[in-house]
Amino acid sequence: MLIQILMAFYLIMLLLVSWYLWQHRNRRFLVFDAHTNAKLSFLLQVTAMLLLAIALIGIYILMTQKRDVNLLTLGASALVILLFGLSFSLINRDH
Repeated sequence: MLIQILMAFYLIMLLLVSWYLWQHRNRRFLVFDAHTNAKLSFLLQVTAMLLLAIALIGIYILMTQKRDVNLLTLGASALVILLFGLSFSLINRDH
């Protein structure tokens, strides 16, 4: 039961991060301006959509499958966030 509660909290946080990235795809993100940087804007869009998809799949898994299958949600979201961080650092390396 505790794992399901923690996973529900994690999925809510994942939805919030996805919403935040989507809202800032054409505005300032941290100290960078995504409105003038097309690569950053695209990266924010793709990451937000992927995190939203993972969160929705995670909600489905949380309601229907065993709790061990939730590791797929954790792994996929960690991988997307890792790739976002690496891509973000490569895009803004020149600035």
